[in-house]
Amino acid sequence: MALSTRTPPSQKAGDRPIGFQLTDGANARLRCDLVIRPEDLTVTEPALQTVTPTFDGAWADDFGRGVATINIAGHTGWRGGKVSGLEAFQELRERAWVGWFHLREEARAAGRNPSDVKLVFVDRLDDLVVEVAPSTFVLRRNRTSPLLCRYQISMSVLSDRIDPGDATDPLKLLGAGSAALKITGIKSLDASLARIKKGVEGFRGALEDRVLNPIRGYMNMANTALQKVRDVVAFGEDLAAGGVRQLIGFASDVSAFGRNLFATVQSVVGLPDRARQAAGQLMAAFHNVFCVFRNAFAAGPAYPDYRPLYGASTCSSTLGAEPVSPLLGVNAFEIDQPIDDYAPTVTPAARSAIDTVRLRDPVLEPLTLDDLAGLSTLAAGGVRI
Repeated sequence: MALSTRTPPSQKAGDRPIGFQLTDGANARLRCDLVIRPEDLTVTEPALQTVTPTFDGAWADDFGRGVATINIAGHTGWRGGKVSGLEAFQELRERAWVGWFHLREEARAAGRNPSDVKLVFVDRLDDLVVEVAPSTFVLRRNRTSPLLCRYQISMSVLSDRIDPGDATDPLKLLGAGSAALKITGIKSLDASLARIKKGVEGFRGALEDRVLNPIRGYMNMANTALQKVRDVVAFGEDLAAGGVRQLIGFASDVSAFGRNLFATVQSVVGLPDRARQAAGQLMAAFHNVFCVFRNAFAAGPAYPDYRPLYGASTCSSTLGAEPVSPLLGVNAFEIDQPIDDYAPTVTPAARSAIDTVRLRDPVLEPLTLDDLAGLSTLAAGGVRI
């Protein structure tokens, strides 16, 4: 076997830095490089699965990837460089721990979305660039090295979708709702809609009409809702707008209903292979739509500035506090968050039917076909888009 003669990549800290970047999505952009690399770095990527042993081996209930965690530990040195070890430790704590919470609180107070505050952990040594949420920050002192400030930081990985950007901004975040993600999401959504629009022709002769017709009716309603979201996003509407956010949230629930619906149909004993395959394809299509809405079309919750409401009582304005609110006597919430025409109208019965199916485990608590037929009829008949 021939040995590789390729020159290994540089491992120098200057070529492959490790550090943090904190941004609030507007002006603040703070960077903290770990000049002295961590002594220990651990990345844990769990799987959401349950393995059941059997006499002939084992089988697994797989629910995808879990939330990864990163743990780093080390020290910031003693002296040398531009700052002392203590000053470097204080800067690390300020930017990798205190700053994240501080900027999020400032965003809430200003009526902005705190999710715009991003803490990015950069490990070019391992080609790891992820958005994280700090979990714990520990200061450790040791009598064998009393001059060193030792740290231990635990983080949860929120996203690994980081846009390298250009050379001047290598850590530009590719957040949910960005143009690139919208384009990718629309392409993925179109592929799933193409399968959903084919309907339930694969079940002909496999299911009775009393079950098949209600499912067909629900499929028609679901197709209308999902296509509406696709058109709204493609048209360039603001995903954070009240009515658009409600439409996407409802369509997400509709896709979860469809996923569990066909997961239950697929498990019916005696179902022909052709119908079982069609159920699996529809289940996968609805699940993909659910993921697109959750990842590509997601918009963080809005935190409006309600400070004009302060001082609305008649007494507070006469005691030197806030003046009388200009919104006195009107529905402030209707003005601040108007509901546009995109918001769907859903009856309580339809809402209850959708929640019953989307929240029911199709494996541990499967519904009967008759139950699915009745709930599909309620769901499809109580929605207006």
